[in-house]
Amino acid sequence: MEYTVKQLAALSGVTPRTLRWYDLEGLLKPLRRTDAGYRLYGPQEVDRLQQILFYRELGLELSAIRRLLDDPAFDREAALQSHLAALEARRIRLDALILTVKKTLKGDSVMSDLEKFECFKQKVIRENEETYGAEVRARYGNEVMDRANARTAQLTQEQYWAMTTLEEEIRSRLEAAVRTGADPAGDVGLDLAMRHKTWLSHSWEERRYSPEAHRMLAAMYTEDERFTAYYDRVLPGCAAFLRAAIEAQKDRRRICSQMRRQLIQRACFRARASWSGHEVALRPQRMPSSRSITSSTCIPTTSLEMPWRLPSQPPSTLRERITPSSTSAVILEEQVPFVL
Repeated sequence: MEYTVKQLAALSGVTPRTLRWYDLEGLLKPLRRTDAGYRLYGPQEVDRLQQILFYRELGLELSAIRRLLDDPAFDREAALQSHLAALEARRIRLDALILTVKKTLKGDSVMSDLEKFECFKQKVIRENEETYGAEVRARYGNEVMDRANARTAQLTQEQYWAMTTLEEEIRSRLEAAVRTGADPAGDVGLDLAMRHKTWLSHSWEERRYSPEAHRMLAAMYTEDERFTAYYDRVLPGCAAFLRAAIEAQKDRRRICSQMRRQLIQRACFRARASWSGHEVALRPQRMPSSRSITSSTCIPTTSLEMPWRLPSQPPSTLRERITPSSTSAVILEEQVPFVL
């Protein structure tokens, strides 16, 4: 069955003007036009309009809705499941709010500070759900958003104030970095990326964190105008700087990994040269993680020259540590001949 603009407007509850606007914006194109130029909509267009209205009800901008629906990976059934979960969560919050208002009208209770804080957290969850929930659920699934909401709901007052204080500190440092023209790949960028990771830990489970997920979130800061508007509301360029700082950590980890391999190779070479004839084997010891090594330390391995300290003769137990400065590189043990 096909519908005219007027018929579809009556069926869906939106105005004909809105349907024409959706067409101009590329959000909802008609199936075809008549010879006279009138728009006609088919079953697929009706389904798409239903999805649009669902997302509008959840507070998404039209541009975000268009990106979601035009995504080749868009799953209609999964989207409906996310709509259902969001609506049920909204119903629970509304029921709690109605109960609170009724109790207040009856004078049954006076809200304590803790109760006020719980209501405040629910307000934060509701706003996040309405602003980002549908998109996050469509992209990453209901479980991701539900876990984030649950983590927020479980925050104590101290944890929440720590999170908001850190958030403001990140914004302040970010604006200062942009004003001074700091390098996102330098120490200032590293500091901001690590603070941002700490901030995420308040709502992300530690075992769920990964550098890749962190970079995916950072990409949204410049691709989604809502995130960009938040970070750039005082000074343009802050969202782009934060994204670049987080993405730069990938190269930093790669360089530090190369450096660790170089340290072990040099240790093996020096040990073999100094202790010729002794049968020893080397096994790597845990090296500092890339997070604990600053950019000034992570120099290219081709120019690496570290002051090695070796004993004058092989120790009897062969358990002497070989260290570049104070960093442990390897432990030597009496085992089998090693091969470089």
